[in-house]
Amino acid sequence: SIVNDSIVAIKQLKGWILVSGNGLKAEVNKSVSEIQNFSEGLILVKAGKRFGFIDVHGFIRISCRYDSLWLFDNGVAAARLGNAWGYLDKNEKLVVQPHYTRPGRFTNGMAPVCGNSKWGLMKKTGELQQPCIFDSLRAGQYSGWICSRNGWKGWADISGKLILQTKYFHTIEASKEIIQVIREDKTGLFLPNGNLLLPIDYQRITLDTQNRCLMYY
Repeated sequence: SIVNDSIVAIKQLKGWILVSGNGLKAEVNKSVSEIQNFSEGLILVKAGKRFGFIDVHGFIRISCRYDSLWLFDNGVAAARLGNAWGYLDKNEKLVVQPHYTRPGRFTNGMAPVCGNSKWGLMKKTGELQQPCIFDSLRAGQYSGWICSRNGWKGWADISGKLILQTKYFHTIEASKEIIQVIREDKTGLFLPNGNLLLPIDYQRITLDTQNRCLMYY
């Protein structure tokens, strides 16, 4: 099993060993039955039916007591205990207690989380920037968040602040500086702070980023 560019995991009769590119070997804790992926200095492993992390020397750093684990991303990993998801750091501190039915990955310090079949935006501290009221939440192309509620779309900025309410057929990040919205058969443009740039009166708007100009009719 290839762990990363410089470490290979080999399963022997007595258990797993890690072999580095220069030939150094390290025995893995005997409780580990399966070795999976590497991220941010730790290796995701499985012991029986539970998941944890070991370091590159084979020592367990996150105990194998979780029903599911994601890889570490920006210093935190989503962890499931029973049916509830939370987040832990590399010291195995649950920075967010298991409370959610589905987790999301952190982007610019914010992560979408699902509770009671609705999505919200959460900070790494566990504080909800947006309550779990949306049908879906996804990261935008550049920096913001596309929010959906009752079939309508809105837009939140990089900090999770809801800038455009969910009252549009569609919202598109046309660039880092412009958000395009569509309502009925018309389209218009907003700035990231929510100020209107072009009213929703046009049939089509084309952004020429190379020449920094707009074409609309």
